[in-house]
Amino acid sequence: MEGEAKMAIKKKAPCKAKGMQDLLKAGILKDFVRKNVGEWNHQQWLELCEDIKKQDYCCIDLDQVGLKLEEEKAKYLKCGACTAAI
Repeated sequence: MEGEAKMAIKKKAPCKAKGMQDLLKAGILKDFVRKNVGEWNHQQWLELCEDIKKQDYCCIDLDQVGLKLEEEKAKYLKCGACTAAI
């Protein structure tokens, strides 16, 4: 466009650290749910978040982690005695 300054659009560089899919594949959320028998408090949640960050899962939204954790909890509670299968 003539007379107007062209704006450079910066694209976000792809994150090379581990992301949400890697976190799910690792089973960290399932393990957390099992370890806590489907119940945890806010302090345990904060500790999980810190553990996740320490393991280079930095390209994820912790709100999304919370949603996935609740999904894992629902599966765990629905399954009851068959927890080894999830």
